Amino acid sequence: MAHEESEDVTERETPADRWSREIEAAQKMVRRFHKQGDQVNDRYLDNRKTQGETDGDYEVAKLNLFHANITIVSSMLFGKLPKVDVTRKHADSDDDQARVASLMLGRMLNNSIEDPGENIPDVLRQALQDRLIPGLGTARVRYEYEAEMMEVEGEDGEVTEVEGQLLWENASIDYIHWRDYLWSWTRTWGERRWEAFKSYMDKEAMEARFGEDAANQAEYSKRKVYSEESYESTDSDFTSLTEEAEVWEIWHEGDNKVYWWTKGCDQLLDEKDDPLELHGFYPTPTPMVANVTTSLFMPKPDFCMAQDLYNEIDRLETRIANITRAIKVVGVYDKQCGELQRILKEGLENELIPVDSWAVLAEKGGLKGVMDWYPVGEVAGVLNQLRELRDENIALLHQITGLADIMRGSSDQYTAAASDKLKAKFGSIRIQALQDEFANFATGLMLLKAEVISKHFQPETIAKQSNIQYTNDAEMAEPAIQLIKSSDFGLWRVEVKAESVAMVDYAQLRSERTEYLTALSTFLQAGSGLVKEAPEAGPVLVQLLKWGLAGFKGSQEIEGVIDKALDEMFKAPPKQEPEDPKIAAEKAKSEANMQAEQQKHQNKMEAEQAKHQSKMEELQTKFGGDMEKMLADFEQDMKKIFVTGELNVLEETVQADEGIRQSQAEGMIDTIVDEAKGSVATYVEEVKADLARKKERDAD
Repeated sequence: MAHEESEDVTERETPADRWSREIEAAQKMVRRFHKQGDQVNDRYLDNRKTQGETDGDYEVAKLNLFHANITIVSSMLFGKLPKVDVTRKHADSDDDQARVASLMLGRMLNNSIEDPGENIPDVLRQALQDRLIPGLGTARVRYEYEAEMMEVEGEDGEVTEVEGQLLWENASIDYIHWRDYLWSWTRTWGERRWEAFKSYMDKEAMEARFGEDAANQAEYSKRKVYSEESYESTDSDFTSLTEEAEVWEIWHEGDNKVYWWTKGCDQLLDEKDDPLELHGFYPTPTPMVANVTTSLFMPKPDFCMAQDLYNEIDRLETRIANITRAIKVVGVYDKQCGELQRILKEGLENELIPVDSWAVLAEKGGLKGVMDWYPVGEVAGVLNQLRELRDENIALLHQITGLADIMRGSSDQYTAAASDKLKAKFGSIRIQALQDEFANFATGLMLLKAEVISKHFQPETIAKQSNIQYTNDAEMAEPAIQLIKSSDFGLWRVEVKAESVAMVDYAQLRSERTEYLTALSTFLQAGSGLVKEAPEAGPVLVQLLKWGLAGFKGSQEIEGVIDKALDEMFKAPPKQEPEDPKIAAEKAKSEANMQAEQQKHQNKMEAEQAKHQSKMEELQTKFGGDMEKMLADFEQDMKKIFVTGELNVLEETVQADEGIRQSQAEGMIDTIVDEAKGSVATYVEEVKADLARKKERDAD
């Protein structure tokens, strides 16, 4: 029965009632986190209720190591402006259209970071500070534009204003304070149903944005530095003068809509369909959060993980300060010997002070018998023990926080360099995790900004802000913009690397660039020699070099230039080096001698062939029956004669031109031997044919 009644109430509630209930439940859920965040923020700033805060009868002295550690870590994580790296997803070397498109997006994103009006570095720095102190840092992207308004007369004669030419557009990034951010109950971030951002608007702004009725119904109050959940009272000196309404902008993924709600209004202020049409719907990346688990997505400040050590160090520091103030050179003396107090007040070097009752002083054993000093040595021993205990707690704190001595700029003079390097290596593991978290957050913001550009910016704006027309890839600008506007945004990989926002290691940067240039130089030298020997290898080498360059960080700006230069270099015909005149003359003389010898040998061979032809005819006539046997013997003799003659001629030619045409002579030997064999074979076949014809005639 109770369940049915609850369902009826839910069905009857208005959208304003529904979101009032959701916002109130979320505020109760984060109340403890907000209280802890305010307390940790006070600890970081060392805010005290009174300047001379006391603990009982003793004045409190604090060693604010939390502030020092946060300052060091913050400086290590964010030491310079981030550099956005936009590359085509698969780094295909021949996909120039995607390469130019990624270059244009990268230029736009990096220009926005360097633009003082964008304040993106401040947004990142503030979000990082919120992550390190209260434990939650986030920001959002917003699309803004201004268009020229034009009056258009309708068919019924009514004049209405419509948007005309676009004047300007921008994808801005806004910082979200950790107290102005709410989300639905969820165990993991991916399961959230909605998230909301709080903004403050005075009555005039409310009326301009949501109308007069909403402005009159809204509840207004003055903003305070601290909430009532954190402190019993707040300092009125830090309260704002303007009364403003808290307006919640709620992004609900369930119906892909955005709602605006404020306390006091019985209706929603406004609602719109998905205005940005982003792939993940929400205008925020995954926030930077501290110490969350899968039980409930709720940040917990890092300070809470080590607060007992921080408090213990402060207590020891208070004792050390009080004991230090108590260590004084004081003592007591016998009242009858009043002259003794003059020793410290009037005593000078090499000067004696007279006393009236010397006999009494001597009877009591001199100065030792009439005065005694405060036991400074014992108190100093206690002080040293307290300092040692404090230093042990500080070392334990650094183990818990992961901040090694070498990372804080502290090192023992007797510690080896290898030991310091080992400390820095293992101490940087936790810092590296924070660097990756911060880099992923910055990457998410830049990815959302790039997606807004892709979906909402005009082509003219993209071309103008990327300044692509003054590069070597200007002719590819139009197809690249078409690709940006029409394709799936998953084509690109937008990345802000951790090392691009951390402190600069110039030695490592120089080493990486030198190593790459050395490898490139070696490749070009080896490739040029191969192209001279085998020009057909040029295209393969070009593709290899493009493939290697496509994966190099920051190569998009020079990749187009190198591609064109390589194509022209390998396509151009090889240059003919001028030949030495002496070598050319000797070469011509050698060729002439070789031709003469060849002609002489050819003439000799023709004469021998004619002589043997005549002899064969005589033999054929005399010895018709034994011709076949004689022919075979003659064939063997001819082979020996021809080969021997050719070798002798070539041997003379090579000796005449030894060292210059050795390779040509060797090739000529094979050629002439083959020709001689062919001539003999042809001749033998002709003789056989003649014998066969003669036998046929005899048979007839």
